Amino acid sequence: EEIFKPIFKTSTDVWVIQAMALKQNAEIKIVNENGDVVFKEKIEKPVVERKYNVAKLEKGKFEIIYSVGNEIFTHTAFKK
Repeated sequence: EEIFKPIFKTSTDVWVIQAMALKQNAEIKIVNENGDVVFKEKIEKPVVERKYNVAKLEKGKFEIIYSVGNEIFTHTAFKK
């Protein structure tokens, strides 16, 4: 099956992930710099478009991890 690379948009207080999962299950995780999962969501829809309000997260570096099928995509985001 074809895998589409997600689009990550990270502004100050809102992080957006857009992707096509098609017939595969997807998962989004946000992990802090200590390796703690601060958010996790499974998605069972063909089109992924999620907005996360991160205003209450502590300042620091985070990894947004999007997995679909056997593929994993990561994006580094900084909360200031």
